Amino acid sequence: MNDMCSDFINRRHMTSFGNKALIEERMEEENISIPVPGSKKIDRSSRSFKPEIVVTSIQFSPTGRSFAATSTEGLLVYSLDNNVMFDPFDLDIDITPENIRKTLKKENFSQAIMMSLRLNENLLIQEVLESIAVDNSKSNL
Repeated sequence: MNDMCSDFINRRHMTSFGNKALIEERMEEENISIPVPGSKKIDRSSRSFKPEIVVTSIQFSPTGRSFAATSTEGLLVYSLDNNVMFDPFDLDIDITPENIRKTLKKENFSQAIMMSLRLNENLLIQEVLESIAVDNSKSNL
């Protein structure tokens, strides 16, 4: 030993954290504990829950450029086309193009407009708006 350097390293005193003698010395000086893997203190009351996502149905468009899937997360619509966007608002099972056209035939224009806006199909909205006569636009809305 010269100048506090040891030429011989005793492998029995080596751990994954370094030289055992130096670790014990440091612990005595600073009173620091060495963390052991798996001994991390965590708050057991805060648990993370990862829900299982289940896909119940998949339907492809006739062109094969888009598909829709129903899952536990809701309705998911995927498309290769950028201009197709399905973004319904307050959608109900009774809001269908057929029911909107039936509402138009009953001349309940305000409900037909609201239903078409909820379905958010541009051609259907245009059809509803164009079917309202100018004379009826103020009285029935």
